Amino acid sequence: MKRVLVLTGVMLLCLTSFSVADVIIETTTDMDMIGAGKIGMTQVQYVKGDRSYDESTTKLSEKMAAMTGGKEMKNIQIVRLDKGIGWALNPDAKSYTEFSFEQLKANMEMAQKQQKSAAPMGEYEWTNKISKDIGTEKIMSYDCKGIRAISVGVNKNDAKDSIFITNEQWFAKDLPGGSEFTNFSDKMSEVIGGKKGLLNQMSMNPMLAKFGDQFGEIAKEFEALECIPLKTVLVVEGTINPMGEAMEGKEIDEEARAMMEKMGIAMPDAAPEGGHHNLISLTSIVTKIEENSIDDSKYEIPEGYKKQ
Repeated sequence: MKRVLVLTGVMLLCLTSFSVADVIIETTTDMDMIGAGKIGMTQVQYVKGDRSYDESTTKLSEKMAAMTGGKEMKNIQIVRLDKGIGWALNPDAKSYTEFSFEQLKANMEMAQKQQKSAAPMGEYEWTNKISKDIGTEKIMSYDCKGIRAISVGVNKNDAKDSIFITNEQWFAKDLPGGSEFTNFSDKMSEVIGGKKGLLNQMSMNPMLAKFGDQFGEIAKEFEALECIPLKTVLVVEGTINPMGEAMEGKEIDEEARAMMEKMGIAMPDAAPEGGHHNLISLTSIVTKIEENSIDDSKYEIPEGYKKQ
């Protein structure tokens, strides 16, 4: 149970967007997570100079809905670099919470610690292989160059326990609003105490941070292209026992198993010898990007909203 909830939190962090530019961007993300089922998200970003309005709707599978009490989750966030603050809106309650960039920085640091503490049982020896040219793919009307990183981790104490991670990103140049997009990303990185390119690395690291710090090297290779990713593919496979890991290595009793099954959570035992489970698969694609005139009121708290 703990692993499912942790992975859910990591997934939401992984899908969160911080980038801002004078442009409108629409993105769709599909995810399949073992024990939870398929999850889909649509996201629209309205970005203008040093301001952003980000609205996302996550459609949950029946299993996830059973755990969270609803089939959809809607999140709205406004970031104001010019004011040094941001607002998280709750459209159902007509309310909002305010956060500073210092709070955001602290939350990011806490999330990174939680991700590392939620790492799989055992320590893994990793090898990485990066293919910097895997061809081109047309996304919308843009020719995108692909990079693929494959990482294999073998448990230092059990050679039969292995993890396989495939991460692809497809980049395009000369996009509408692309320079503004990049400029804001770098500014945002500065105000939260990060380095140039941090936000692009965050698009992959929240998930991979569970397995080790060495994935920062892969993110740097992706960042070196200095382009914008229009498509991201992440696949995590492993021979680990998801049920055993969820229980932190303890045996699950029949009562707990029955309760989990009632909630729609059913995870298989360890994979057969030589085989593996598809633990997580995620594909995120930008479906629309355009420069357009955006009214300044988009970046203000809507009328009638109360501060929590």
